[in-house]
Amino acid sequence: MITLCDKVREVPRDHGSATTVHWSLPDPPAAAANDHDSYPEFRRVAAEIDIRNQFLLNLVTSTARECPSWRQLSKPISVT
Repeated sequence: MITLCDKVREVPRDHGSATTVHWSLPDPPAAAANDHDSYPEFRRVAAEIDIRNQFLLNLVTSTARECPSWRQLSKPISVT
């Protein structure tokens, strides 16, 4: 589970066995007095989330490939 809002740190949460990570990102509306002026910050934060998601996806995919079950799943399927 990935949390983004810093307020989540104020309240303990039980996520069970889920792995948790916190990505502290700025709050876009706090960057300006109105929605129009804060839009560039929304775009910047969205781009940052996209970069982090790509990194995480690459990490998870490369880790999964080392798992024996991944090798089994990645074998071609023969159809008769």
